[in-house]
Amino acid sequence: MSFCKNCGKYMFGSHVCPPEWEATMADEDCIEKAFGHDACSAAEQFAEDNFAAYDYPEEMEIWVRKDQSDRWLKFDVEVHPVPEFTVTEKEDK
Repeated sequence: MSFCKNCGKYMFGSHVCPPEWEATMADEDCIEKAFGHDACSAAEQFAEDNFAAYDYPEEMEIWVRKDQSDRWLKFDVEVHPVPEFTVTEKEDK
């Protein structure tokens, strides 16, 4: 399995990174890179990359912009648990 060193996505064939955005939690000073085809998907990916270990459900405000010349776009992001299933075949007795 090969992951892109820039965006962190799994590389299928000829990989092209999604557009790069700046992202932060509301009222935080730390600005990080986020990748997405639009601001909404960049906010979602930023939350997934940085806050997947939060207790569920969790709501946070994520700010995203293209660069310093743009205004912040603000999103409420909710983290939800995802069901996971394990199947084990039973032997007949």
